[in-house]
Amino acid sequence: MDQNSLKIEELPIEEKSKLFKVWKTLNKMMEDRGYEKASNSNMKFDEFISLISRENKMNGIFTKLDPSNPEARFRTYYDFIPDARLNMNSIKVFFEIMQEAKVNSGIIIMSGKLSQQAKQKINEINSQIQIEVFSIGELVVNITEHELVPKHILLNKEEKKNLLDRYKIKPNQLPKILISDPVARYLGLKRGDVVKIVRVSETAGRYITYRIAS
Repeated sequence: MDQNSLKIEELPIEEKSKLFKVWKTLNKMMEDRGYEKASNSNMKFDEFISLISRENKMNGIFTKLDPSNPEARFRTYYDFIPDARLNMNSIKVFFEIMQEAKVNSGIIIMSGKLSQQAKQKINEINSQIQIEVFSIGELVVNITEHELVPKHILLNKEEKKNLLDRYKIKPNQLPKILISDPVARYLGLKRGDVVKIVRVSETAGRYITYRIAS
């Protein structure tokens, strides 16, 4: 993928600051999804800008253990694409990089807009392997750190089964959370996933509910 258009050194300080905030949110998002903390996730602003200016790109791979196989790992490739408009070719190149890297999924962070052809290509690829797309605006602020957003915790398969057994209910009897919901996107929820939502109030204390992604 041609990263020459990134030109970090030419960006105004405000844009550099946005990229740094996106980087911090991305790292926290992947940690919250159960991925290992990146070795350089604690970089200071100057270190971050120096690195991506030198390499003229902002990409990498996050990893986490596969709970069904302790010897295996899930790997997610991410890349910031600065193009003003992402076309089908941009997505094809991104997919090719994913295949070469032998990863399980991919995350595109974009500063521009997706063309209709690019959307169609992503939908086509998602039948084989998942590609998520986030704009800078979605990641420049970590929505889960907002005081009005309750804590969302993804249940694993055993926890989900125990919940359903305890209340003697079927999955479709749980309240729903749309996979397009900002927090659902942040956690990478898939249809059928169940989240535990913990709300805190001065009068009721901790109030716990559960929702299923749909």
